[in-house]
Parts: sequence; C-alpha cells; structure tokens
Amino acid sequence: MGYMGCIGGAMASASDGDSGFERLSIDWCKLRIDQSLQRYLTEPLPPGFGVLYAYIRRSGSKRAYLGQSYAFLDRLYKHANAWRWYDDMQLIDRKIHEHGIGDFDVVVLLLLPIAELDTEEELWIKRFQLYPPKLGFGYNLHPGGRNHSPSHETRMRISATMSTPEFKAEHKKRGRKQWEGLDHEERVELVKKTGFDKNWEADSTTTMLALRQTKEGYDDWYEKTVAVKYTDECRENQAAASERRWQRHREQLQREALPFEPDLSLRVAGAVYFMRDGRIGRCRAPTMYILAATPDLFAADGIGPAAPPTFREQVVSNVHEYESVRANRVIGDYYLLRDGRIGRCTNTKSVAPLKPPLYKTEQPPEKPATVREQARASYKPHEPVAQNRIVGAFYAKPDGRIGRCLLVKGNQKTVVPFKPPLMAPR
Repeated sequence: MGYMGCIGGAMASASDGDSGFERLSIDWCKLRIDQSLQRYLTEPLPPGFGVLYAYIRRSGSKRAYLGQSYAFLDRLYKHANAWRWYDDMQLIDRKIHEHGIGDFDVVVLLLLPIAELDTEEELWIKRFQLYPPKLGFGYNLHPGGRNHSPSHETRMRISATMSTPEFKAEHKKRGRKQWEGLDHEERVELVKKTGFDKNWEADSTTTMLALRQTKEGYDDWYEKTVAVKYTDECRENQAAASERRWQRHREQLQREALPFEPDLSLRVAGAVYFMRDGRIGRCRAPTMYILAATPDLFAADGIGPAAPPTFREQVVSNVHEYESVRANRVIGDYYLLRDGRIGRCTNTKSVAPLKPPLYKTEQPPEKPATVREQARASYKPHEPVAQNRIVGAFYAKPDGRIGRCLLVKGNQKTVVPFKPPLMAPR
C-alpha cells in the first residue's frame, strides 16, 4: 500500500462515522499503517523524500506526536537523547525522558517528496486534533509545517538569554556531562546507543567524535590526520597535485580561447579570449574587460586557435595614405597624418591621432620641418612687382624680414611677414 492508500484508509475510517477519532483524536489501532515504510526506522531515506512519523503512547492517555523529517535517523536519535544536551526540551522529548523510550511506539505514516511534507503535516495534525496539547489528544506545540516561526520579541529574548556568560558556561557544562566518568568502551557504546536498532558504522562521524574524547583516541587521530600533513612527503604530494590541477586548467583555457574581440558589446561575460598581445584571459562583467590569466598563458603548439594579430599589426595593415579632402574620408578608417602618425577618422571626418602615438614603421619618422624652418630655407629675394609674386611662396622684404605672399583685399599679392619677425640671414 502506498502513502496515498494510507491517507485514504485514515480518512475513510473518520468519514464512516467512527467515533474513535472524535473521542481520542486518532485511533491508532484502526489506522492501516503501511508496513513496508517501517524499514525507514533503520534505513536512510531516498534522496529528495521525507517522512511523516508519529510517537504513540502505549499506555495511559494514548496521546501522539506527529512530525516530519528528511533526515529521519538523525531525528530519531535527537528525540531519544535530547535530555543529554537540553534542559528546555520540547514536550515530546520531555515525555520520552519521563516515561522512557519503551513506552512509545514509533511508526512511519507517509513517504513524500520534501515539498509536500508541510501540507500533509498540517492536514494530519488538524484532522486528528494533535494541536494544541490542552485538547488532550497530542503533544504537538505547533500546527505543523513551517508556520511556527517565533515572533520578533521571542527571538530577541532567546538571543539575550543565550548571549549571557552564565548560559554559555552552563551549555558547555551540559555538553560534557554525558562523558564524565566513562572509559573508552563506554563512550563508544554511549554514541551507538540511541534507543533504536540503528546500524552505526565503526568509522561514522559520531563514533569518531566519541573516540577522540579519550587521550589515546585523540593521539591516534592526530597522528593519522594532522601530523601527517607536515611531513616532506605530504608537502611534495600536495605540490605535485596542485601542479597537475593547474596544468589541466591551462590546457582547458587554451582549448576554449576565442579570437580577440575588440568590440566590448560583442564579448561574452565569462568566455575565454586571446588578448592583443597574445595572452589568454577571461572576460569579466560588468566592464567586459579581458583579465589575463596569472601567470601569463599563451597558445600552445597544436592547442587552441592561432594567436590573433596585435592591435598595431591590424592598424598598420589597414591604414590609408593621407587624405586631404574630408569628403573622401571614411568614418572609422585609419589614415596617415602629415607628420607620419596614424589616426582614426571620427564622426566629423577629422583624423584624430591615436594615443600613444602609432607610426606605420617601427621607428617614428623624422620630425618634419616647421613652417619657419621651411621659410628660412626656401625664401626668395625681395620682388617689388606684385604681379610677379607667387601666392604661398616666401619672400624677403626690404627691411630683411621674411614673409609669405598672400592674397589680400582686391586680390592684391602682398608679402605678410611672420610674427614674431623672422629675419633673413645677411
């Protein structure tokens, strides 16, 4: 019978007019329990599932407690041994300690996915009136599910109480009380003893904690787990393992590296790219910059795509000669300037030089002569006849100053001297 059948059986008994449910809240003798689910009292639960379980008094009031858990074996251990650690126990734990674990039957009612436990627990507690305890039918202090979070004031009082030095000292004392006066064998048996037939492994975490409470057990644990980490052999093994992990990581980056992408909007956050200088890095959000791996990592022979050309190689291979006419320039293309530098055509069709300066050759060209140097080297003697002058040419004036022939008012060819004055050599 599955868990749906178990629910159906319980609900059918109540709906058929069985007054036992109204009298005792739940008549456990009439409830059809799925016997196949009782194996989870000693076996772990399937992953993703939890159980609804009940503690039922065998004598006296026949009250019951209903709970849920997806770590059932651990929950059973805590119910049976809560008195060892806590003075302020919940009601069911106090009753187990008061009457003994042998006065209670423990049954598994349902096996459910974890997401359904809250709804089913609330349904069963409400149907069988297990809450509140003053009704006389159950030990539950909450209506079930996760709807019993304490109020802010309660949490503040609990926090204030647990923060006092007296509480911390008492809590520490209660934690050690169970080990007082016990030898090694008795401590191991105490850990194994839960009140249920639990299959504790000898190397389980709880048993190891008990073994470490003794001087011999602690020395043995320290020798096998802590001291061995400081030997030369262990350090060498750790270094070799670290190197192997890093080598596998490097090879993975080299295989996944994508060609360099200069456009930030086209990069993918988290992807591995080649950088302009051939190094490999990872694209990081939100800046979308490529951060190089440390230490530097380059493409290996036969692994990953070929290293992309550098930024300089891309620019030099696509640069155009100097274009003096703005209308002929293409926005975004690279052009040579008069002084040999390379610039990029902007939206206004002007060529803005790159920074830092980039030249077509590895070495920057010689700096061109200034206008004054050109005028001093190529000026002509004074020409008194204006019609014989050449517009744009340099001429010496009668007083020795050098100027350039320009068209002024009425298209008259006039020699305009430099400012500050540039004198012709005598």
